[in-house]
Amino acid sequence: MRVLKTVHELFFDSGCGDVRTYFPKCCSRILSDFGDFIRSSSRAEEMKATCTIVIDFSVTHLVSTESEDCQWAEQEAKFLVHPRWIDACYFPWRRQPEDDYLP
Repeated sequence: MRVLKTVHELFFDSGCGDVRTYFPKCCSRILSDFGDFIRSSSRAEEMKATCTIVIDFSVTHLVSTESEDCQWAEQEAKFLVHPRWIDACYFPWRRQPEDDYLP
């Protein structure tokens, strides 16, 4: 429904054109919200990390900026790092100090 509303707004804001041309624009807008997550997880997987959205005992690093995650990481004695940490590790292909990339 959100996509259809966005297409509707785009169509009437521009005042002309074929509605079918707006779907790619809409989808790219929606997916751009997830762009950083997708890029980070694929880079981490390239470096042989196992990425998951399930938080359990096997997690060693929690990549997040959310305050609730900070509490969990502290309680479980896990590394909590900002998503930029993955980029910092990716380019030189070596682990960077986690303390330099706190959320």
